[in-house]
Amino acid sequence: MNNTVKVEHIIDEITKLDTATKMQLITQIQHLIGNIEPKKKYQLTDLRGLGKTLWGGINVDSYLQNERQWD
Repeated sequence: MNNTVKVEHIIDEITKLDTATKMQLITQIQHLIGNIEPKKKYQLTDLRGLGKTLWGGINVDSYLQNERQWD
C-alpha cells in the first residue's frame, strides 16, 4: 500500500467523523506538526570543499582549456 492510498483512506475515514471529532483531530495534528523541527537551511558557502576529493590531481587550467575546445 503506497502513501497516496494510505492518505486517501485516511481522508475517507475523516469524512465519516462528526464535526467535533474533526476539530479535535485538527488540534492533535497541529500539535504534532508544531513539534517538528524545521529543516536546516544551507548557505552556498556550506558547499565549500565538497568537490575537493573529486578535483584532486586535476590541472584546472588544462581541464578548462580542453572543455573550451569545440569542434
